[in-house]
Amino acid sequence: MSTPPPVSRILLVSCDSAWLGAALAGLKLAGARLDNPFGMVFTAVSAFKEAIDCVSADGEVQIVVIDRHLTSAEVNQAAITLANRLNELRPELSLYVVLSGGDDERALLEELVSHAVDGYFNRDESDYSGWFRILSAELAEKSATPFYDALKTYVKMAKDSWHTPGHSGGDSLRNSPWVGDFYDFVGEHMLRADLSVSVPMLDSLMHPKGVIAAAQSLAAKAFGARKTYFATNGASTTNKLLLDRNCHKSVHYGVILSDCRPVYMDCSARPQFGIFGPVPKRAIYEAIKANPDAKAIILTNCTYDGLLYDLKPIVEAAHSAGIKVIIDEAWYAFARFHPAFRPTALEAGADYVTQSSHKTLTAFSQASMVHVNDPAFDEHLFRENFNMYASTSPQYGLIASLDVGRKQAVMEGYRLLDRTVKLSGELRQKINSTGVFRVLELEDLLPEELQQDGIRLDPTKLTVDISKSGYSAQELQQILFERFNIQGEKRTFNTITLLLSMGTTGSKVSRLFDAMLRLAKDRRPPRSYYRITEIPRFSRLACLPRLAFYESGERLLLLDDDGRPNQALLDRVCCDQIVSYPPGIPVVVPGQVINLAIVTYLARLTKGPKALEIHGLADCDGEYGVRVLTDQEFKNIPSRGLFENMKPEVRPVPAVEGPRAGSANSRVPVRSEPISSTSRLCSNQGGALARQRAAMATSCLRQFASGTSLRGFGRLVRPDQHPFLRLLWAGFVLSMLCLLGVNSYYLVSEYFEYHVSLQTDQLANDPSLFPSITVCSHQPFSPRAAQLWASGRVPSPIDFSRRLRDAVDSLAASGARRGRSRSVPERPGNLRPTEVRQLGHRFGDLLLLCVMRHSRNTNPSVAHEEECRFRVRRILHPLYFNCYELQVSEDPAYVSSVSMVMAAGGFNASPSADLGPQQAYNLFHEAVGLAIVLHEPGTFPNIDYEQYNVQPGTASTIRYRPERFIKYRSPKTDCIEAAELPAAPRISQAGETVFNYTYDACIAQSISSFIAHHCNCTSAFHLNPRPLDLQLLPYCSRLDLEGPDGLLARTACARNISLDRVYSEQRSGSDGEDEASGQLGQPCRRRCVHWRYLVEQSNCGWRPGATQMAQLRRQRTGQRPLDYVELEEEAEVGLPADDLALVTVARATYMTLEHSEQPVITLSALLSRLGGVGSLTLGVTLTVAFELVELAFLQLLRLPAAAAGAAVNSTDGLPLRRPPADTADEADEDGTAGSEI
Repeated sequence: MSTPPPVSRILLVSCDSAWLGAALAGLKLAGARLDNPFGMVFTAVSAFKEAIDCVSADGEVQIVVIDRHLTSAEVNQAAITLANRLNELRPELSLYVVLSGGDDERALLEELVSHAVDGYFNRDESDYSGWFRILSAELAEKSATPFYDALKTYVKMAKDSWHTPGHSGGDSLRNSPWVGDFYDFVGEHMLRADLSVSVPMLDSLMHPKGVIAAAQSLAAKAFGARKTYFATNGASTTNKLLLDRNCHKSVHYGVILSDCRPVYMDCSARPQFGIFGPVPKRAIYEAIKANPDAKAIILTNCTYDGLLYDLKPIVEAAHSAGIKVIIDEAWYAFARFHPAFRPTALEAGADYVTQSSHKTLTAFSQASMVHVNDPAFDEHLFRENFNMYASTSPQYGLIASLDVGRKQAVMEGYRLLDRTVKLSGELRQKINSTGVFRVLELEDLLPEELQQDGIRLDPTKLTVDISKSGYSAQELQQILFERFNIQGEKRTFNTITLLLSMGTTGSKVSRLFDAMLRLAKDRRPPRSYYRITEIPRFSRLACLPRLAFYESGERLLLLDDDGRPNQALLDRVCCDQIVSYPPGIPVVVPGQVINLAIVTYLARLTKGPKALEIHGLADCDGEYGVRVLTDQEFKNIPSRGLFENMKPEVRPVPAVEGPRAGSANSRVPVRSEPISSTSRLCSNQGGALARQRAAMATSCLRQFASGTSLRGFGRLVRPDQHPFLRLLWAGFVLSMLCLLGVNSYYLVSEYFEYHVSLQTDQLANDPSLFPSITVCSHQPFSPRAAQLWASGRVPSPIDFSRRLRDAVDSLAASGARRGRSRSVPERPGNLRPTEVRQLGHRFGDLLLLCVMRHSRNTNPSVAHEEECRFRVRRILHPLYFNCYELQVSEDPAYVSSVSMVMAAGGFNASPSADLGPQQAYNLFHEAVGLAIVLHEPGTFPNIDYEQYNVQPGTASTIRYRPERFIKYRSPKTDCIEAAELPAAPRISQAGETVFNYTYDACIAQSISSFIAHHCNCTSAFHLNPRPLDLQLLPYCSRLDLEGPDGLLARTACARNISLDRVYSEQRSGSDGEDEASGQLGQPCRRRCVHWRYLVEQSNCGWRPGATQMAQLRRQRTGQRPLDYVELEEEAEVGLPADDLALVTVARATYMTLEHSEQPVITLSALLSRLGGVGSLTLGVTLTVAFELVELAFLQLLRLPAAAAGAAVNSTDGLPLRRPPADTADEADEDGTAGSEI
């Protein structure tokens, strides 16, 4: 059967349909003319979401080409956002970005490099043939298999073999009458590919520099590792390890080989299914905390049954303790290539990951990979240890299969795994539909202690509960094999596990379901199963596993003559690793002490079903035995760290009566060694063990005391020391007391200086302030300018190129930064000022009619209406134009509602001619609708985040519910909480309005200072700013929102300096006699009352009558807006009705909710603070006091120099007495033999 040609889909993403069509046509034409070995097919989408959906649904997409200025209909989407999302979804994809000719390449490339972008094209170029060649080269690099290609080339050369192996490429097998069938079965290519390390062009696995190194580099890129090594054997680690007891037995053997000191962590279990899972997260954290000197932690992810750790917090906890993380991903090598399985261990931050590629990827058995992500990786040391256990004659077919397996995972892994996930869900549903068999869910597999650990389940591993079928797992597995030609992965006593892989097909699923359905119909009556009891908890280690493993030991029978557990095994040290299958978890490891639970468990296993496999038990003439250390071997083992003083006592064992006593087949060997004075772990004499533990505790306490700084100074007062050292000790104590006093003073002062805010809520009867109303027309600039600002992709003014000047011009047309802001004088009626603004807009173009409803008391029923009287102020904003703030002239506390008829359609005002040579003012007519913001009078409106949109042809009611806050400034606040300045003549002459700036303005001040310095916007601080370069306009405009005088006043107030000082710095040589300087120089006053307006908005359709339209055109202000609903179609006016909007701002209630924050210190807070300070003071004082008592005690404890036998232990500083010669064999007061001291 011929292999189908590959298909590689190239996806182009752009919202520019013209460019997209041209690029698509050009690439297709280039594909028709040029060689296309990878079957490149080009397709295109125009939206962000369409690109995500296409990549998710089509596994044949290999490369995505993204337009730099991608925009969707709903929201602006930058190309970087799409690149980041695609990299999260499918990291194996190749991403190319199309740049515009004016893009600043340096800043852009620095940002794009973090998103794994593989290359760039220039949008202005039309060399689609060159693009096609680059994309083809990218596919060639991704699909390259350096080692497999070299191996295939060498085999095709048909070189004569004068080297190993002995079959000489199969020549010794071919045409043989005895073994010729093996040649036919294996095939010619497989035998010729079995070569020797003597072939230079195939590189060396021990020291790769050629094709093997290239293949490993491609694997590292594919799996997201720093380094990757191909392995046909295993690797081991060193030093102290935190070890999952459920890890593969090869890890335990690695502990033996590397002479590690393991700390075993017990895994979780589900005894009702015979399944063992991950180690609880709490146990892992406790092991990390209790073993800070551990070098590494080894975990299995995922387990045999598909349970996955939440690795990221575990890795972070280990790294914070300086512990490396090693993850065994033997069953999870494919996870990188589909989002349903991520994050992988490498993505979670693991340092080393081992993967059995042959288990779940397309690779031969025994082929594996080791991925390295350790930033402190020592490659030379790793290579030396790796080569120590690697074969010098590797099977080249294994290496080639790793190369090919990586290629398949990168090129079609997503498509195959996506099919596997769907087949897994389908198979799960079908098995459950039988009513007899049931696939276990995650809740079934997790014990109680793992419910909150964030454990996940691998969908490719199905564990089927067969309890209702009447079959045992062994019987069912045999029936599936013999009757239906189906072989499962593993079994327990009542479950079977099915493993799905990239090779799983729909036909296999159908055949398995047919078999399960047939067996479900033929089910037997329920039966009791042999259940494996829970594995005994780990006892303890008596010595390093390596030391016990390499001793000869002696073999003791597991069962005695009566078939019961042999009591002679109790407290003995095992020499071998004993593992039962299932579940495959070591029951005993070398160096572990055997207790009664272990012996009982092993005895029960040997009496169970014969299908159980038990590895590690010794053969004693056809009976099970256990190899243990002899007493003499254990006594001779050198102490190692944790296992010091843990040697067992040699005890006499009575001989067994009968003919077998003392013989080679005796179940209990006869020993006649004398009892040693040193107790051992396996001794039954409790007194000796207790004395030994007491001696160990005393020794540890001495070592700890000698290592502490305070206790260690006690050695300075010994009689043989110089008096100066004693003075040094006294000075140390005095300094400690002084330091305690200073710390206590600052601690107490810090506590009492900090206020405790007690917030109370109550209803206030006084009416709230009527809010200021800020009305803005919507953004008038082009989509490119909108994308530029909304995405925040303009880090500095230098990023504006000539090709983006139109976007800058449109921003300039919005009035972002042209001259100084000016206030509109207060006028009656509709407030139609005649003066022309910088942009040519007039206030009368926006507000046509306004009626105010107000009351002089708190009863809303007593009210009347009159024409609006406002203080109007023009506001400059970088993203909106024609903004006006309306603040009622009367006492705002008595205004209940304001109704306004406003022009919400396009504007035809002509801007003044000084806005720049490039015109973008035709965009004004696109600004439809109004943005309205309600805010506290005297504060700057937050237009960007608190706007309420009003569309033409609607009647909008904006109701607000006020809340009043009474705040007190905390002494810890750096910025002012609020400030107000007196109306100085200098400011009033400039048309400024007095503002009270909140805490947010204080933060904005610091940002503004940074922008002013970074963008060279120094003119923003000048009283008469000069025009700036158009390229600096969007940045400097943010500093000029309130005008230079307002910004200057805010800067001075926030920095707590006087304005006359600021003016003197800005204007050299100014006279200091100006009356305004004294007023401006007054200190900033705090403003304690603040208002917040909780707003809700309702809209409905509205169309005024024609007569009312004519009245509006004539500006007859006496007419009420609510009377305009009457329809009179005969009138003809020039103003379109659909351009108008009725806006009513109404107070929802006169009752306001008052929040008070008062500085109080409650009795409980005071007692808590005094208790904290007192406990700290008392603790430190007692520590110093005890040290002083110890000093006096050691002074009194000095013995005369002539005292016989007096000696000072140089290790811990305590005088110890040596026993007399005639009592040297007796134990000293610590329970330790005198000869050992």
